[in-house]
Amino acid sequence: MLCCNHKFKLEPSKYCPIPYGVICKKGETKMKRNWLIIAVSIMLIVSNFSVSVGYSLKIKNTDPSLQGLSLLFYPEENNPFNYICVLSGDTLVINQKISGIVHERFESSWVQYPVKAKAKIDISFKKNKEVGDRKVESLMLVFAIVRKDDSSLEKLSATVPVLFPGQFPDGYKNNVKGWGNISKDQLHSCLPDGTAKLFTMDFDKGNKCSLRCKHCFRRDDRVDSPCAKFLTHEKILGYVKEAKSLGLQEIKILGRGEPFEDSRFLEFLREVSDMGISIAVFTKGHVLGCDDLARKYNKQYGIKTGWELIQALKELNVSILLGFNSFNRLMQEKFVGVDKFSEKNLLKNYVAFRDQALTNLVKAGFNDYVEGEATRLAMIAAPCKPENIDEMLSMYQWGRVRNIYTLTCPTNICGKGVDEFEREKEFQDYILKLEDVWAQMYIWAIQKNLISLETFLEDGVSLYPGCHPCNQTAAGFYLHLSGQTNLCPGRKEIFCEDIRKVGLKKAWAESANYKRAKFGSKYNYHCVARDGYSLPLNFYQEIETKVLNALQS
Repeated sequence: MLCCNHKFKLEPSKYCPIPYGVICKKGETKMKRNWLIIAVSIMLIVSNFSVSVGYSLKIKNTDPSLQGLSLLFYPEENNPFNYICVLSGDTLVINQKISGIVHERFESSWVQYPVKAKAKIDISFKKNKEVGDRKVESLMLVFAIVRKDDSSLEKLSATVPVLFPGQFPDGYKNNVKGWGNISKDQLHSCLPDGTAKLFTMDFDKGNKCSLRCKHCFRRDDRVDSPCAKFLTHEKILGYVKEAKSLGLQEIKILGRGEPFEDSRFLEFLREVSDMGISIAVFTKGHVLGCDDLARKYNKQYGIKTGWELIQALKELNVSILLGFNSFNRLMQEKFVGVDKFSEKNLLKNYVAFRDQALTNLVKAGFNDYVEGEATRLAMIAAPCKPENIDEMLSMYQWGRVRNIYTLTCPTNICGKGVDEFEREKEFQDYILKLEDVWAQMYIWAIQKNLISLETFLEDGVSLYPGCHPCNQTAAGFYLHLSGQTNLCPGRKEIFCEDIRKVGLKKAWAESANYKRAKFGSKYNYHCVARDGYSLPLNFYQEIETKVLNALQS
């Protein structure tokens, strides 16, 4: 007989250390929380409980939000698995002889899916007269609950219109305003005193972030100590002003936290914008897409909603670089480390906030096409990891035809990215897949007139496929919140431990980036941070060969 009062739970694993408990009482299993640890195409173990062979098992899925409930069980000790699926609303009756005792443990990667708090899976047993009464001590049930396809693609496609259904217009600006892509006629130029111009800088602004991205290159003690004395708001503004006298035109805001979780960030953007400097802001979008969060960090400016915040940004010299790793909600949540077990945590709705941010940015006109000008909206699909690489081409195409600059690159080998890089080494075909996807992006871009073949042959392959070449390591540097100056976000290579001790001009003049700016001659520097480290030296040549071969055929 079924032990109706037996408590059983899903076993935790090294991938998901949080156990989840459910109770079996009077023939039913109820979800005690809003979230159940489950998997796609992977079975999770529910601990053993006793049954009688003379009884059949009945399972009914009553949650309409679920595509199906799958049950995997051992009919006999040495026999293969039986796998049965119950569609939403259906009832499954297992009516066969069960024997043997199973003590194995099933290990696999774990994925987290939401299940409604009131969802119920009925499990009951009924006497089977055709089967004898021989008993077994335990039965291993393995449940896999699969939600309906949960993707943002359809919804966003309906709200974000295509601007270029056919060919891109001649002279299309393949860039996003404020990134720091220096033109060929400006790069390597000098001030009247012979100092190489400092055209662009990356800055940290703010130290708070509610997300927990596993690949984050900033929030890690290997980058800068949490005990470090961070630069003040006023000090950062002072460095921006000083850099402007050295030629500064554009800055990017990278971290150390989520910029829009800094209550003085809008103030900072207004002051820098008034200097005539373009600003590109990396953001995960949750503050822009959530009225409560927008109000929390910006109420001092009279802002009450995310839409009002976006409207305020539209009036400034600001572009938005929106983090966008996947259209799939579960994949995206995994990338940003959303805490799905907290009812009070607004960020359990992170993907909805990100999507709302994108929709409102488009509504505000950040991706409006103006002839001869770069867009002010980008989707940053970085890093491209083995888990999301299959989405990269379609995501790139989706964004570009909507005048949304869509950029990807491999994991930064800095901070937590060092650990991710080591993990990615286990995927032996990863680099080859990168080469193929990069080539496919270029082929599509050339065929659509987004990039001319002449430009491709002249500039070569970029670290950012189908986008601009990277030359920021010959035009500027990265100033950390701790005062350290660094090569760029791609890899930790410190030039100066504390800019406050030497001053900005000296920190620039004594950096390796300055030497490239002063004495270099290239336009496309590929990736100084990754080449020969995480990317093979022939990476770009292999891609170029694949592109040209495909176009010739």
